[in-house]
Amino acid sequence: MASLGLLGNCTLRKPAKTGPRYRSALRTCRDALDGLRRTKDARKAFVAAAKEVGRRIY
Repeated sequence: MASLGLLGNCTLRKPAKTGPRYRSALRTCRDALDGLRRTKDARKAFVAAAKEVGRRIY
């Protein structure tokens, strides 16, 4: 259920800076919640989206 909370945060509070990878990351996360993709793929997509706009992920 932590993943569902994370998706909620991402969709309710859109970051100030986003790029094309942000929407892709949201789709990947939704697919992971539906069991169509691995959660590992969703994390990788969000890390790529963050890097695209100069944000660091720890």
